[in-house]
Amino acid sequence: MPQPTTAASSRGSGAPKLENAPVDLASWRGSMRRELLDILHDKVQGTKTMYLDPCISPELSLLVEVEDLKSHGVQLWRKLDPESSGDAAAAQDSKQIIFMIHAQSANTLKMVDLLAAKILADDERMKAKGPNTFDRTYYLICVPYVSHLVLDRLKQRQVLSSISEVEPLHLMGLCLDGDVVSIDQPGAFRDFHVRSNPTSLSLLAETLHDLQRNFGAGLGVSRQAGRRVLKMNAIGTAAKYVVDYVLRLAKEDDEAGAPMDAGSKGFTSDKNDWSQSRPRAPPIGHLVTPDTDAGTTGATSAQGGRRKALLPESVTSKGLKIDEFIVLDRRTDLYSVLCTQFTYESLLDRCLGIKYGYVEVGEPILPEKKTVVLNSNDKLFDRVRDLRMEVLGPLLHKKASQIQETYSEKDKLSDIPQMKVYMDKFKSAQAEHASLADHVNLASFTSALTQMPWFQQQWQVEDGLMSGAVTPSQLLDILNDMMEPNLPEPPKDGQQPVPGSQPADRVLRLLCLCSAVNGGIKAKLLKSVTKNLVEWYGPKLIIPLLYNLIDCGLLKVSSDSGADLVSSGSGKWQRIKQAFNLVVAGDGSDGDAAASDSDGTVAADTGIAYAYSGYAPLSVRLVELTEAEPNGWRGAAENLNLLWGPAIEVACGVAPEILPGSVDQDGTVGKGDKASRTNQLLLVYHILQVVVVCFVGGVTYGEIAALRRLSAVEVFADKVINGQSAYAFVKKPMEGVEYFASKCKFGGDCEVSKVEGISDLNEYEKERLEAVKAKLEQDIQRGIDFAKSN
Repeated sequence: MPQPTTAASSRGSGAPKLENAPVDLASWRGSMRRELLDILHDKVQGTKTMYLDPCISPELSLLVEVEDLKSHGVQLWRKLDPESSGDAAAAQDSKQIIFMIHAQSANTLKMVDLLAAKILADDERMKAKGPNTFDRTYYLICVPYVSHLVLDRLKQRQVLSSISEVEPLHLMGLCLDGDVVSIDQPGAFRDFHVRSNPTSLSLLAETLHDLQRNFGAGLGVSRQAGRRVLKMNAIGTAAKYVVDYVLRLAKEDDEAGAPMDAGSKGFTSDKNDWSQSRPRAPPIGHLVTPDTDAGTTGATSAQGGRRKALLPESVTSKGLKIDEFIVLDRRTDLYSVLCTQFTYESLLDRCLGIKYGYVEVGEPILPEKKTVVLNSNDKLFDRVRDLRMEVLGPLLHKKASQIQETYSEKDKLSDIPQMKVYMDKFKSAQAEHASLADHVNLASFTSALTQMPWFQQQWQVEDGLMSGAVTPSQLLDILNDMMEPNLPEPPKDGQQPVPGSQPADRVLRLLCLCSAVNGGIKAKLLKSVTKNLVEWYGPKLIIPLLYNLIDCGLLKVSSDSGADLVSSGSGKWQRIKQAFNLVVAGDGSDGDAAASDSDGTVAADTGIAYAYSGYAPLSVRLVELTEAEPNGWRGAAENLNLLWGPAIEVACGVAPEILPGSVDQDGTVGKGDKASRTNQLLLVYHILQVVVVCFVGGVTYGEIAALRRLSAVEVFADKVINGQSAYAFVKKPMEGVEYFASKCKFGGDCEVSKVEGISDLNEYEKERLEAVKAKLEQDIQRGIDFAKSN
């Protein structure tokens, strides 16, 4: 059997263990894992071959291991691509074929066409072999639900009748780490703000509702209706849509009393029922433990799209509960996306592109190509991920010295008990040694890039724009210098930018930041910079992109008269800065270095601005504001009116107090000792609150790092993004080409700006990188001169 084509297929080595998650996300993830294994075990019995949509493969790597698939009859699995669609040898002996596609991506129709081509090719092959060939059965699994778009396309390709069953797989959320969950919805920001399509937001709302039903700190009208969070805050039109949807789903649950269970009539996979609308909120279903195999329990899976609404009380009663949802529209805070972030993890993402907690690294960073796991499973990375480079270097140096000391202890061993103790330390040191070697190379690479002239120039211009030192007219001259290398003429339409010119995303990033802090760019200046952009990068890219940037608010055209300077121009930005204290003096690199303790970690809280070198993310300030003001956001209504609104605050769940005649967690009327015990639990809830911060439109690693400074915060987003991928939200989709950030699997229309790395550098920058990298390696190598023998 060929090796699987899925990246990082071993869950044991890559998927986060979720041991330190604020709520029991392991059980939540386990329910989704079980749903997939139930389909493989119950719906498609026996051996089978699986063809995977390329964008599904990394998602599955966060749920199941290779052995899970093998134990449930999957003998072979391959990517669904043109090479495999007509591959007769790939599954020549398989009687059952499973296709798994994403029903809500830019490439959905392409995937349907590929699986249709595979079925038709098989039919032709079977006819050519004669009547003695075995019949082949086809199954289709759609993530996250079965869409009419898929069914209609199958009918057009005349293969719908060849598919025995179409099943939904409700991957409600991907746990990227113990405190980060993504619903992995491509283009949610673009769909809502550019195309006015709220489909992605509906799925996000259903996922939030699913979380609150299982882990909410408050109580619904009954145990069957699920739990509730106590409060929801939202700001921005997209965030308001999500909260309204969650409230509507909760109301329907309360009115229904008990959702449909496994035996109820709901969505079925019967051919005659495929056209029925999908369930309003796919429930999680039964679960024992995340590690329980699907074949070891007698519980049966739900038939069709609906599953039991709640995890067992024995599971949901463990750990903390979610008190509050804070839902933030990305459009409310565009500044944090466009500004440069300086934490180790955010720099890795910008340089290499982190995908689902992994990064693919090869030469010249590492001697050979490998997949590096970047989540809390790696204890060293978990400790350094949110540090700045000037703090990271000394910490790696000290860690190397500690490992070297462990290796040196072998010369001091005198008896067998000491050797036994030492071997445990030695094995741990070996694992840390391998991780340290990877992070030394990665840190050297990212540190070298931050010292490149273009990087230094970019964040200095950003700082000037935020402070008002760089005006739009001055920025125009800077952008012209970035776009125009010393060449006789611009590249012709359709050609790639010539070597030496800056990638388009760097130019557009500064242009959008200028628009954001100045309330727009005057039409005359915008016309001038647009002309140059078209000359150097081509109208095919620039013209539709500029229109989309304007539609979603990343780029605005301001009045030439300057009459709106105070209300919507730079004066408004100055008011926002002051109202939310966004610029923090002394919270830069020196402060971080001074604040690090002997272990290299940041000691006393130096504020949330460290991730952006002095800029405190507006989104994180909004989270702080919910508790800082005596009345939450209500006490800061005037300041919130400066932002993209509206802002709402809703009290929803019933606090877990047992009052006369009320219903407690077990569904019984509260009285006596039960009330006393629950009031004690209420006190614990007030002390240890868990807040889910949901970003509609993506979250940056810099914001995640800042939020981690606030205790017990769960970060929930439809994507983890960086400044480059902001443009991926608004680009017009075209087949066959990637967006700026390859980490955002959107499909797009430009190859101009790949992820920033070696390929983006000219010869001078490459030489400069190697020189800086060599110097940094010399500094760190003093502490990593490890013993070469035992």
